Amino acid sequence: MSAADKSKLDQINVSNITDVISASTIIGSNGISVTVSDAGVATIKHANSAITAGTASGTATSTLTNGGSFKIPSVTYDAYGHITATSTTTLTLPSITSVTGNAGTATKFASAQSVTLTGDTTGTASS
Repeated sequence: MSAADKSKLDQINVSNITDVISASTIIGSNGISVTVSDAGVATIKHANSAITAGTASGTATSTLTNGGSFKIPSVTYDAYGHITATSTTTLTLPSITSVTGNAGTATKFASAQSVTLTGDTTGTASS
């Protein structure tokens, strides 16, 4: 708070607290309200949003295949950081439409292949 703002607050003088208490509810912006009881106790509340309490979740753990899809959670929020909506976004993996040769079912290469390992790479080969 700036010194100028503090000075403004210091200049406020309430001569009769019953005048303040008689204004039993003060409505702020974005669902904030203040209620003052007859005893002078102020209760500050924040209204619930339109969101149902819970967790925004996507697809549970699954094994993805060609053309498979999964959902990730999405949230929408306002300028005050309040979540105003939840949903999911679906992502779909591309399908492989065709595979030529024995690549689709092979357990080993159809013919001998030469493989070069470089850098900090290691490997083994068997026939």
